[in-house]
Amino acid sequence: MVTLGLMHYVYLVMTVIILIILLMKKEIVLPCILGIFLMGLSASGNVVTAIQVLYNALVSAGTEFLTIIVVIGIVVAMSKALTSIGADELMIRPLKKVIKTKKIAFFVVGAVMLVVSWFVWPSPAVALVGALLLPIALKAKLPNIWCAVAMNLFGHGIGLSSDFVIQGAPGITAKAAGLDTMSVITASIPLWATMSVVTILVSWLMFIRENKANAALIAETGISEGDDLTGEGGEIEAERMYSPFARIMAILTPALFTADVVLMLALGLKGGDATALVGGTAILVLALVTVFRGNFFASLEVRSEEHT
Repeated sequence: MVTLGLMHYVYLVMTVIILIILLMKKEIVLPCILGIFLMGLSASGNVVTAIQVLYNALVSAGTEFLTIIVVIGIVVAMSKALTSIGADELMIRPLKKVIKTKKIAFFVVGAVMLVVSWFVWPSPAVALVGALLLPIALKAKLPNIWCAVAMNLFGHGIGLSSDFVIQGAPGITAKAAGLDTMSVITASIPLWATMSVVTILVSWLMFIRENKANAALIAETGISEGDDLTGEGGEIEAERMYSPFARIMAILTPALFTADVVLMLALGLKGGDATALVGGTAILVLALVTVFRGNFFASLEVRSEEHT
């Protein structure tokens, strides 16, 4: 039988306080520091130890999240390298034929955000997906605010709460609870699925209601209902010449990450092993772009910008 001690009650009280502060849209850094101190004090009964816990908690958290920070940094560098050769635009080009209306745009932006978030985490995915799909969604008359809703709902909401590919978040939870990563993921699926369906349904109903009640908001982009989605911006993009290497990387990059998913399932890779596979693939893509986009020997030198 589990017996609750003083530290457990402190944890519960501080959790409620932090949730209230979040609902008030305020920062929670100081309340979290206070909560860690009080839990350290209640567990040890020693003020000195409680003060030490503040530092040790930061070090422990930094150690646990280091792998996630590293893989995010690597993937961001990879995405910038792909952008430098235009491969990112080539990868996203087929979606332009699909995004014809604002309703389709909402789900396409969300679906792409979800998939990218599984591989690179939501924060860097926002910059990548937003830069590529936002202009297309706006041409489909999807308002700015609903582009943001779709990206955050599917990315930071559905994507981060599942984290099936990198498995960083469930891996940390599993380690803290002394469980296997896959058991945490499996147990969270019913809650995740329920949350996903409810949030998507509610946001979609709000989207429909707002579109009916405020037509002016939909038309703020200045694009009429019958505008062709391959207008001036499409003509500019059509004139851009993509190198054969950019086309190869636009095919190779998603193929490699798809292969990662297959390998994870076939080899049973979980947690840190899955993260390492994704991170290693990103490093491989980054290295390929760096070496073959220009002069091979130039890629072996450190470049520095001269400031005048």
